[in-house]
Amino acid sequence: AWAPDGKEIAFIRYVQKPNMMDESYLMTRSMPEGTERMRLAVNYRGQLPGPGLTYSRDGKWILTSVGSGFYDGSSPRRLVAVSRETAEVVDLFPAPEGMVGDWNPVLSPRGDRLAFCRCRSATACELLEVRMEGLKAVGEPRVVLAEGAPDLRAAYLRDGSLVYPKGPPHARVLWRLGEDWLGRETRTQLSPAGEDVTQPSTAVVGGEDRLVYLRNRMDS
Repeated sequence: AWAPDGKEIAFIRYVQKPNMMDESYLMTRSMPEGTERMRLAVNYRGQLPGPGLTYSRDGKWILTSVGSGFYDGSSPRRLVAVSRETAEVVDLFPAPEGMVGDWNPVLSPRGDRLAFCRCRSATACELLEVRMEGLKAVGEPRVVLAEGAPDLRAAYLRDGSLVYPKGPPHARVLWRLGEDWLGRETRTQLSPAGEDVTQPSTAVVGGEDRLVYLRNRMDS
């Protein structure tokens, strides 16, 4: 993830440890100097691509997920904000008991909504969205997508609409959740049927919205 000021990137680094207990860390790297800093051990041992991360709109915080990383529900993963300046860690909200936990956070352009993935097991996950005031959740999360995989991740466009993958394994397509001129919810399919697409990410380039995503192909 790029910091809003373009002076830093944040990423997850995986380090091999004995006895299959690999460790993972939230890292930052200053740009273009290349100075790296380890900010937090995120203890992610689940399925790739990992816990996900995003910067707050003011660039002062990095949002990610920490927890046991195991799928037994004994220590659910939770969303946290890590101070870019001091590495202070602030819990956003707890995951319900018995859940694997929450990950893949992404903030809306105005920072007033947070979308994230919540999993009940290694295969059963939901895409949720909750209202935010700074780093505090307002009200209960609402379900955007009831069925998904652990790599479920969404992205916001500048107008606040949400892009997310939906569909069965090996046939997921991108959908856009927005509103019409009367404020009614709309859902529009973006990518062609028959493709398997995941991991959408958005940016503004030259005043235009750009969408990047992964396309998976199976060859048996």
